[in-house]
Amino acid sequence: MDRFKEINLAQLRTFCECVRHGSYAAAARAVHLSQPAVWQQVHALERLAGVPLLQRHGRILRLTDDGRILWEQAHTVLGNVDSLWAAFHERRLALPRTLTLIATPALLSEELAQPIVEFHQAHPDVNLQLQSQHGLPVLDCLTRGDADLAIVPADVLLIADPAQFLCEQLGQRVATLIVKRTHRLARRSRLSLEELIREPMILPLEDNHWFVQVKESLRSRNLADRLRSRLRVGHILTAQILVSKGIAPALMPMPVNAQPPAGLRYLRLAHLLPDLPLYLLVRRGVPLRPAAEAFLACVRAAFQMAKV
Repeated sequence: MDRFKEINLAQLRTFCECVRHGSYAAAARAVHLSQPAVWQQVHALERLAGVPLLQRHGRILRLTDDGRILWEQAHTVLGNVDSLWAAFHERRLALPRTLTLIATPALLSEELAQPIVEFHQAHPDVNLQLQSQHGLPVLDCLTRGDADLAIVPADVLLIADPAQFLCEQLGQRVATLIVKRTHRLARRSRLSLEELIREPMILPLEDNHWFVQVKESLRSRNLADRLRSRLRVGHILTAQILVSKGIAPALMPMPVNAQPPAGLRYLRLAHLLPDLPLYLLVRRGVPLRPAAEAFLACVRAAFQMAKV
């Protein structure tokens, strides 16, 4: 029973408002409580103090001698609390804002490049930290709270715990054949599967998540064994350089609105092969900070524009 009512800031504020206004009713209006609730808070303080703190003189509440001692101390406590919050907000506004994003190197240099520029221009006070990771390190960074959000291809979801992370599909990369402009296929506007598998190509690594889906799609049409590899690479930039050198065309998942480098052409194959979905990952139960929400607005707008 000794802990029935422990002293708290709300009780002290209510008590001081009763002294300032001279009545329970006026104090109740000031602190947005009912009059009985105000009386109960003051009465709780009196029980803790063991002495009356306020007395009625007609319709006016006045401090007792003991009440004056508490009132003076309460003002000091409340003033210190108000100063604490003022100092907190002042220092908080002076601190640089930091937003940490994890994504693959390809996403950072392609789909996310323009949203990053737009966000930086709109929020120059935010220190945007970009981390390049893939696979399990992405999830570890999010779990530890070292990053605010991650934007990753679909293969990361295979190892993500659905109970720990929230995911949202932002967009996708499209199956694309990269060819030199002088290649015979460059003049084609819509390829068929027969044309696609007619010659060896530069392909992703054998265990690449997207390429596994491509092989499954071809296997369902009894064509998987006819897809021939000239060589395999793990990065789109490498594939494009090799195509420009005349090694072979390359089959890669490419950004929807990407423009080919000089001398190359992108032949879209969405009508033939699966896309590579791209996802946002955040920790479940951790609300995004305003800076992260603002950045995601730029990202979502960019992906929406890519669909138009």
